[in-house]
Amino acid sequence: MIREQSNKDSEDDLDERLYKRILTDNTAQQIEVFSEAMRQACEKSLKTTKAPRVTQKYKSVPWWTKELTELRKTTNALTRKYQRTRDNAEQREKNKATYLDQKSKYAATIKREKTKSWK
Repeated sequence: MIREQSNKDSEDDLDERLYKRILTDNTAQQIEVFSEAMRQACEKSLKTTKAPRVTQKYKSVPWWTKELTELRKTTNALTRKYQRTRDNAEQREKNKATYLDQKSKYAATIKREKTKSWK
């Protein structure tokens, strides 16, 4: 509607007339007309993409198993237990040995599952 009236006018004239019209006609209808014009201009000039239907938080790997999930949880728990033991040096060394043993078992299991998947 607004653009049709000013096909021959320059863009600066159009901007100036719109500005004056908004200042003088402060009605809800004028605001709706202006908002609709802005929305249409944005739709024509800006690219829009549709959101993916399903979003995954993490990308899954084909070789991951439930056993690996359990080993990861156990390894993380032992890591925290080792790191939180500070006052008793003997207990800390035991926790460290247990943690390192579990960590190597976890790493070996990951390597085995990857290899099995790739073959």
